[in-house]
Amino acid sequence: MGNRRLLRVKTMSRKTRELAVVEKVILAAIKAGYYLNINNGGDTNELEKPTQDVKALMDNVGLADEDVLIFYTRTLPTKKGSKFGWVQFIYGNAEDGSEVIADYTTNLDAIIDPFFV
Repeated sequence: MGNRRLLRVKTMSRKTRELAVVEKVILAAIKAGYYLNINNGGDTNELEKPTQDVKALMDNVGLADEDVLIFYTRTLPTKKGSKFGWVQFIYGNAEDGSEVIADYTTNLDAIIDPFFV
């Protein structure tokens, strides 16, 4: 991802800023029509199936040192769904929270690029 830096959200704690970025990515993904799930390093995803429920998604992020937000196709998926891409969030990468987006699949550039300057 080179020297790009995440746009900063000021006047909040690092963790609050990081979670604000995660929520904005979730909202952008849902606006684009994707269904989402979270994996925070376990053997299974955190939610039973992909969803567009922001509260359910946000209730399951930030509970570990990193999360992977998994994107599913724009049609309501089955329990397994059709995986489209992912964004990896690593918490604590920068004191100001500006590097919470650690990696992502390039097919999500249109959603992720606006978060970088």
